[in-house]
Amino acid sequence: MRGKWRWLLYAFLLWEVARTAFLAFSVPWRWTADQYLFVFFLLCAGSVLVLWGTVWWRGGMAAVKERWALRQQVTGAPISKKVLLWAFVFWIVVALALVLFFNARQS
Repeated sequence: MRGKWRWLLYAFLLWEVARTAFLAFSVPWRWTADQYLFVFFLLCAGSVLVLWGTVWWRGGMAAVKERWALRQQVTGAPISKKVLLWAFVFWIVVALALVLFFNARQS
């Protein structure tokens, strides 16, 4: 994904995080779905920061540049159908588990 589409995706993700944060803090903290989602967003952002911090800590800026170049090569490679299928199945299972969790929590 290159060019304007990547920036549109980033803008959408930023909008979604901002909307979720607003909805999470607009009510008292009682662990609503938006509050769970906000904490999930924080955990995701934290894990990415820890990953890049670990890469920098182990090898300095040269390791970060090398990892970034490797990441750019991998994102340009075609995705195999098997990997795509398993990724799809994984996210369907995650979505179903979240639905079951939230339904059990509400009742």
